[in-house]
Amino acid sequence: NPVVPFLKKFERHIFAEVTIVAAIAYSVFNYIQSLPLEVTQKGRMFVGYTAVLLLIHGLYSSIFDSSHREKEVKEMELVG
Repeated sequence: NPVVPFLKKFERHIFAEVTIVAAIAYSVFNYIQSLPLEVTQKGRMFVGYTAVLLLIHGLYSSIFDSSHREKEVKEMELVG
């Protein structure tokens, strides 16, 4: 499991994450909409870019979770 010590300092804010992902997706949508392409090409571009965005967010979530998992295991050992 990848652990990033920098992420251990922060708590996770789901609302902020969703807002940022939605804002980026909306910006990408507006940019693609302004391009002089056919509708099919625009749709494929949008799906491709948002898929990459979701993969990046999934990777971030996984790394964040594994970075905090060590902390949770230590806390459970102290309780138990």
